[in-house]
Parts: sequence; structure tokens; C-alpha cells
Amino acid sequence: MHEALDGIVVRHCDTLRTCVDDIGISLKQCFEFPSLYLAVLTEEERIVHQLKDSSGSIGFQDISASATKLDDYVKILCAPAPYPASLD
Repeated sequence: MHEALDGIVVRHCDTLRTCVDDIGISLKQCFEFPSLYLAVLTEEERIVHQLKDSSGSIGFQDISASATKLDDYVKILCAPAPYPASLD
């Protein structure tokens, strides 16, 4: 049983590395391709949300908490900007 849990943790650590790499790539794409900003951030939000959930599920609470904060921030960035009722 202990070996099975160790395997889950090892696989999750590999997943963490991939997620962090993917987030870095997404952020770089936001600067390189501003017209794709919203699409890139939407994908990043999916990655971060997955990271948050999977980390919490196996007991990586600190990583899950950090991913939650990042997830919340990315959701704010993806939200439509409020526009004034009048441009007068």
C-alpha cells in the first residue's frame, strides 16, 4: 500500500513540473501574442484549476492553497472589463 501511495506522489510531482512549465509557456504567450491573451489565460485557468484540485486531493495543501490564489487571480484577468455607462 505504501508503495502505491509513493507512486501517486511521484506521478503528481511530475505533473506539477509539467503544470508549472505550461503556466510559464502560457504567460510568455500572453506577451508574445497579445491578441490571444484571453484564450491563453483561459487555458492557464484550466491548468491551474486542475493543479489546485489534484494537489488538494493527495494532501499537498500548500500547493493547493497557492494554486487557489493563482486560480482566483486568473479568473479576474479573464473576466470582462467593466465599462462606464457613458463615455461623456
